[in-house]
Amino acid sequence: TRLTLDKRSISYHGMTARQMTRRDLEAYDYILTMDDDNLSGVHRLGAARGQVRPLMEFAEHLNTAAVPDPYYDG
Repeated sequence: TRLTLDKRSISYHGMTARQMTRRDLEAYDYILTMDDDNLSGVHRLGAARGQVRPLMEFAEHLNTAAVPDPYYDG
């Protein structure tokens, strides 16, 4: 991912990733998931205060249910 961002001169400075916690379910209005596995994992953590939705619902014009995985999808 970093190589692709570097090639396109897109900064990722200050961005980090971490595992979600139950506390996140109370802290955020929206939790967006990448695919069905992520969605199931979020639901296993418990009930969310806000909305839990697949990210691709906001990109309906792309006509895909999951975010393409660059490792498997190129």
